[in-house]
Amino acid sequence: MSEEIKNEQILNEEPAAEEVNPFPEQISEAEAEKIAEELKAGGQEAFDFSALLPDTIEEILKIQIFNLQEWAFVYMGLQLNPKTKKITKDIRQAKLAIDALSATVEVVMPHLPEKEQRELKTMVTNLRMNFISKSQE
Repeated sequence: MSEEIKNEQILNEEPAAEEVNPFPEQISEAEAEKIAEELKAGGQEAFDFSALLPDTIEEILKIQIFNLQEWAFVYMGLQLNPKTKKITKDIRQAKLAIDALSATVEVVMPHLPEKEQRELKTMVTNLRMNFISKSQE
């Protein structure tokens, strides 16, 4: 049987009746409710993390901007890589992070107060200056 036919058969197979959680570190809603009930029975309340979630798209974009800033610093070799705990210099990845950050800043800028706009412009300028310096090393 050819490899193509085998792959097609695999794709056409019916999924297993029992659904498997692809993220085993996550618990089901029923398990979460059970844990919350057990906490209440013991006189404890489960912490409501929803209060920590952003309320607006502007807030979500700002979080992404700061994430991209951190990774730009990591890939410029200015900060430890949080995954490897080592200095990782990859100028191509740093440029991608800065370009994505710059594009996101451009999109969110009209929706922010003037002070935040200035701060983000300064951030982009500083990242670009650091990038030029680090890419010439």
